[in-house]
Amino acid sequence: MSYGCRLWAIWYLGRIIGSERPQLNWSIDKIRKNLGKNTAYAVLSLDLLEQKNYGSLKALWQEVQCLYQQKLSEKPADSEQGEIALTMLLYKAGLITTSL
Repeated sequence: MSYGCRLWAIWYLGRIIGSERPQLNWSIDKIRKNLGKNTAYAVLSLDLLEQKNYGSLKALWQEVQCLYQQKLSEKPADSEQGEIALTMLLYKAGLITTSL
């Protein structure tokens, strides 16, 4: 999945400030089924970033992996494919809305 697709999914869910998209309050399971695993990782990372400042991409990815397995009872990917880096950049730039 390209950065454009990842960004589109975050936009589609209404998580980008100023996008004029309604925020969709989908479960992580629905996100996984309809928008894919990478989007689920991205949304989980945004939720985690709202709660805590992560100093490194690696630390955030490890938390996302744990939360993904906890919420979906499914083994997460071994490595992130750019979705976590993208969400960190967007969040730090102040372009992400808070979750519902």
